[in-house]
Amino acid sequence: MRKMSCEMKINRELDKFLQIEDEELTNCNKIYNEKLLESFHRFVSRKLEQGSFSRYVRYYGHLAEKKEILEAIVKKTKPLRILDAGCGVGPESLLFGLFGAEVIGVDLIPERLKLAVERKKFFESLLGDHLSIHFLNRDVFEVIQNQKFNAIWLREAISHIHPLEEFLDKLYQIMELGAEIYISDTNWSNPINKVRLIRNYWRRYKFFHRLGEAGTFFVHSKYYDPVSGQSVRMVEERLFTLWKTQKLLRQAKFKIVQARTIGILPK
Repeated sequence: MRKMSCEMKINRELDKFLQIEDEELTNCNKIYNEKLLESFHRFVSRKLEQGSFSRYVRYYGHLAEKKEILEAIVKKTKPLRILDAGCGVGPESLLFGLFGAEVIGVDLIPERLKLAVERKKFFESLLGDHLSIHFLNRDVFEVIQNQKFNAIWLREAISHIHPLEEFLDKLYQIMELGAEIYISDTNWSNPINKVRLIRNYWRRYKFFHRLGEAGTFFVHSKYYDPVSGQSVRMVEERLFTLWKTQKLLRQAKFKIVQARTIGILPK
């Protein structure tokens, strides 16, 4: 009965989230100014195509990727405090907040965060309620220095955070007892991902800085933490296999609870 109740709540809240996304897509020209609208079309609208098939894909895409963390949010007697590292325009932060979690969304790109803040306002206006979501334009290393979390969400983040080994070590130190880390990222085992990554790097840089199991990557410092004023080192893109990801987590003393790929080709 309890499991059924949990599934019903997840289905209900997911349906509510998708309805708000549909409303946002329909009325985006009225909601956002010209600059934000450009960001919305660049980062969001192409993923929110209208129609029943699109809704079906989005619904089961959320379940396939986020079922465990959504269940954790629903089952907790008090709200989870979640770090959404590399939150972008806030899709997961908004989803977790709608489910009742307290979310700290962190990203280095101001353009994306400005849209995330406005999206939060739109969601709150339709819900008629406040969402406990805070978006920070900061270096995630600075954010985790003096804060505690009982869940960490890393979607397409470990492929950019540098140095990753140091980041995982720090996460282990600041996570509360019994806290969990959830990682969803592009898989280096997928041959399509390998071809795409190598092609992109060849087009941009005409050379390979490094090629190995972890993929090709180039470290840059083109973003700054606006509070500290320090440049932040990031990786353009670096992919891992599922095995390598588990190895990195074990080295940082994490216990692997579940590891899986999604789809026919490993995602």
